[in-house]
Amino acid sequence: MRSAVLACFLATLCVAGLEATQNTQPLETIHVQGSIYTLQNPTGDGNVGVFIGADGVLLVDAQFAPRSEAIVGAVQELSTQEISFLVNTHVHPDHIGGNENLAEIGLTILAHD
Repeated sequence: MRSAVLACFLATLCVAGLEATQNTQPLETIHVQGSIYTLQNPTGDGNVGVFIGADGVLLVDAQFAPRSEAIVGAVQELSTQEISFLVNTHVHPDHIGGNENLAEIGLTILAHD
């Protein structure tokens, strides 16, 4: 039991450490093809898919909460369309951390319960 508690504590510290560094690294925008892009952290700990359509922008994953502003800014450099949807691939903090911030600006989020 003690080892399980210790493992959870260490995992929490690692995630907190990753999240603290997220807002200091600039995002790199990579054009995949057509209207598909990825926003990558140079540290390699999270990407965001960006799909630009005629009716709006769809994001795949939200990274950590401190990255939300940088993500929105990067999308605004790519398109004048509103960001409409966010799809989460799974529930790890580097994929859903920015959900609350992005929901506040009106995105519809498709995710697990």
